[in-house]
Amino acid sequence: MLKFLELTGQGVLEFPEGSEFKRYEGSFRKGRFHGRGVLTFSGGLILGCPWKEGNPVENDAMLISPGGEMKYLGEIMGLVPKGKGTLHYQGFALSGTWDGFNPVGRTARIVTDCSEYEGEVKEMKMHGKGVLRRFDGSSYRGDFVEGRFHGRGVFTDTDGSSYHGDFAHGMFDGYGTQTDRSGRVIYAGLWEENKISSVRRNRGASFNENVIHL
Repeated sequence: MLKFLELTGQGVLEFPEGSEFKRYEGSFRKGRFHGRGVLTFSGGLILGCPWKEGNPVENDAMLISPGGEMKYLGEIMGLVPKGKGTLHYQGFALSGTWDGFNPVGRTARIVTDCSEYEGEVKEMKMHGKGVLRRFDGSSYRGDFVEGRFHGRGVFTDTDGSSYHGDFAHGMFDGYGTQTDRSGRVIYAGLWEENKISSVRRNRGASFNENVIHL
């Protein structure tokens, strides 16, 4: 429990060199952190949260890593994520249940500047069953492995046409059916790396190869 003189109200406290903490800015009551405040550690970690009698309220916290490349909002225990929260890192936001900096459980939500994903994750990547919706109107529902379409799934293009079938490493690969926006079958058969297999070709069956790469 932290206590400094008899400060009350809003204020800024600078800690002496060599201390564990560098700076606190926020509310005080009778010398203790009390109310909203942000504590900066000497190593660069930032903790923002409500405080009560000098102790952090751990169900509504913000953690920012040294350098600011990672930000977490949610429940914590000590100085690590613990419980429900959202991690912002390298342009995406991953929401779920956390134990340390690893998501736990089977499902999470990942939002980037161009897409939204809901489903299973592993090591902060899309992995297992899930749905990816891109803001350009295209979508994929099915199996993911290490962040890529892999297994069985359905990809719907921006023009409403779709592919139902096998995927490998983010591409149409295996047996699949391509339909137009009305549901009319354009091609049903084997695919190899986004193209109709050399075993059988059918005029008009082609997708934008760049659309489905992750």
